[in-house]
Amino acid sequence: MSYNQITQEERYQIYSLLKVGNNQIEITMILNRYKSMISRVIRRNKGLRGYRPKQAQRLADQRKNDKAYSRIRLFAVKYRLLLIDQENGLALKRLIKYC
Repeated sequence: MSYNQITQEERYQIYSLLKVGNNQIEITMILNRYKSMISRVIRRNKGLRGYRPKQAQRLADQRKNDKAYSRIRLFAVKYRLLLIDQENGLALKRLIKYC
């Protein structure tokens, strides 16, 4: 088994398998995924009405976009610090490593 993100099709399969009463271990064997991955997917995406594949995909996409936005913001902060360092001659390069 290799790690890839859960596809939308697999989310619908998880939903169907849960509906017919399969447990997480059975789902992992059917989808050939790690037990921890299936457990995490169900836990992260469970709403008030249980696991919903459409909602799960939307939440996963939102987490992915938030992560990308954070990386862009972090890059901008590092770039600004580097410019300040060049302008003022301060030793901020150490600080950049920890951002």
